[in-house]
Amino acid sequence: MFDPSELMTRARSWLADHHYLLPHERRLRRVVAGARRHRQHGLLKAIGAVVGAATMRGWVDRLTALHEPSGVTYLEWLRAAPPGKSARSLEEQIAKVQLLKELGAAGLTLTDLPLVGLEHFARPMMTRKPAALARLTERAGECWRSPAFSVGSCCA
Repeated sequence: MFDPSELMTRARSWLADHHYLLPHERRLRRVVAGARRHRQHGLLKAIGAVVGAATMRGWVDRLTALHEPSGVTYLEWLRAAPPGKSARSLEEQIAKVQLLKELGAAGLTLTDLPLVGLEHFARPMMTRKPAALARLTERAGECWRSPAFSVGSCCA
């Protein structure tokens, strides 16, 4: 999903390209916020149809629990961007993938989920230097060097 500032920019551009009057900034922000809520609600319904209400309640319980090392909830911890490109940051990202696997996210098949807007998650890996991978710990290093590496198989 696009961030609000990018949606604002795209909305302004679309309105100008189609010769509409630009609304006040506050009104445009409300429209963007409403569009994001609508999109999130649709994704929630799609996921709920696949996994069921009981699983979703379990996810809520787990994600709202406190993540001890960081002092924030698991959801806030998952949402946090990596602080850098160090081996420690990469290990933390692998731990996040492991948590998502424990929750069952790796087994989800969401055919109605469009990939538009998800490409920004791949950008940091495209700019990572190969030398950074050599500094990983043994556990993470074995995972990344594995010929069968994929997000679904990492650190199983």
